[in-house]
Amino acid sequence: MSLGVARKFTSILVGIAALLVLSGCGREGHSAESTPPGLFIDSTTEKFLQKAFEETKACAGMTEGKYEDVSVILMPPVFPCPHYADGCSGEYVRPNSFKVGTLSVWRHEVLHYLLDLKTGDPDVSHANPLFKQCT
Repeated sequence: MSLGVARKFTSILVGIAALLVLSGCGREGHSAESTPPGLFIDSTTEKFLQKAFEETKACAGMTEGKYEDVSVILMPPVFPCPHYADGCSGEYVRPNSFKVGTLSVWRHEVLHYLLDLKTGDPDVSHANPLFKQCT
């Protein structure tokens, strides 16, 4: 095979490969219909929150509190709060609200809630060893 033919053959193969790769973008069964505007949370996020709530409750050895009784408010990753001048990534607000900017703080905020239910003190000073043990 001559060098010119080999280059053309290689170019054609690269072009076909690019088309195959690009045709995989999106998802199977793609339609031209758009999603309604608004904010949508995937069901796996709520399943994660509920599972982590129950795991934190078990780790803390507490029976008080149900996931179904709490309100979760999604916030920017860092948002203004009364506790820190630089803002918070999560905040438990009595009696049952959670402001969550980062899912990684969820268990921590759940502990504040559970401690508040059990003792009447959400332990804003984080003195309870459960904050290290269960987060």
